[in-house]
Amino acid sequence: MSRVIKCLCEECFYNNEHNCSADAIEIHSSGDLRVKSATGTMCKTFKPRNDDNKEKTGDMVDIYNSL
Repeated sequence: MSRVIKCLCEECFYNNEHNCSADAIEIHSSGDLRVKSATGTMCKTFKPRNDDNKEKTGDMVDIYNSL
């Protein structure tokens, strides 16, 4: 089975021409007790893109606009 994950978060290190290049992704709820829509989720895999390509640990972002 092929794996294609659409990513529209241009600020993410793993965004490669609108495809997520991370080996795996981790999704969390955004703190809601019960997630009812995509806006209630966050991508824990997000890592900010930077010019010098140094490794950074990212903060969670709204995955609704990322995938």
